[in-house]
Order: sequence, then C-alpha cells, then structure tokens
Amino acid sequence: MSRVRLVILVCVAGACLFMATSAQSEVDLKTYSGILCVESGVVSSSTLYYDSSGAQNDDAYTHSFICATTLDCYGLQNDSWIVLWDRNSSTNFSCSLVNRNAVTGSTYYGDAATTSGIEGPVQKTLDAPDTTPSYLVRYISCSVPAKYSGNRSAVVGYAIDENC
Repeated sequence: MSRVRLVILVCVAGACLFMATSAQSEVDLKTYSGILCVESGVVSSSTLYYDSSGAQNDDAYTHSFICATTLDCYGLQNDSWIVLWDRNSSTNFSCSLVNRNAVTGSTYYGDAATTSGIEGPVQKTLDAPDTTPSYLVRYISCSVPAKYSGNRSAVVGYAIDENC
C-alpha cells in the first residue's frame, strides 16, 4: 500500500471515529441485562435465581437488589428506565436511580418507580436524583417482592442515559 493511500485511510478512519464520538456525546444510552443485579444487605444463598428473565427473588421474603451501571461521563440522566416483572399480588416493586459520593457516602435517590400488583414485564421510567455529587457512583436500588405461588419477581433489564 502506498504512503498516500495509507495517509488517506488514516484520515478517513479518524474522521469516522470523530463523528462516532460526536454522535455518542449527544445520547449515551447503555442497556443492561437484569442478571447484573445482585442482592444487597444480608445475603442468603437461596435468594437469587438467574435465567433469561433476569435476576429473580427466589425467597419467601422481599429483598433489596442493586444493579450496576458503567460511567464514562458524568452527565445528567435522561430517558433511563427499568423493566420489571412483578409476580406477587400483595407486594410491589420499588426501584430508584441512585447517585452516591464514593468518598463521603452521601446518597441521593431519584423518585421511585413502582408496580401495583401483578404486572409485567413492564417498563418503568427512572427519574434522576436532584443532586449529582463529586466522586460519583451510580446504580439502581430495588426492593424485589417475594416469591408468590411459586412465581418469582424479576429485574429483567434496565438502561441508563448519561446525556453526555
């Protein structure tokens, strides 16, 4: 390959990379499977059950799950959502987007997305917390209903848009 062709190829590739980076800076929506959620607090070996439906509560009691997110910028959240499958008629899901200062531990919650009775899979909007602290860690916190008549409630998936 001649030097001229190589220089042109590098320039074209660089322009494409710049355009892709510019387009990404407007919308930074990342989607995740519910299997990335884990139990928080007191962990029991029989609580979590994972399959293609996501992270499920396999216990007779409500448990707290946290769902990880990846940060590559610290923009405000926009158009973030979670897909829940509530299979318990007497207890509801409650999930919030959380911003936490990793140094001080200060924690800020967005308004809770909830279910009402048996629903799902259903997509619920996650409102951003009013405060975005320094040393930011961002995750979703959910109260997951207990197993009911043999059916497990599940976090199926979620998405976070950092709006960079």
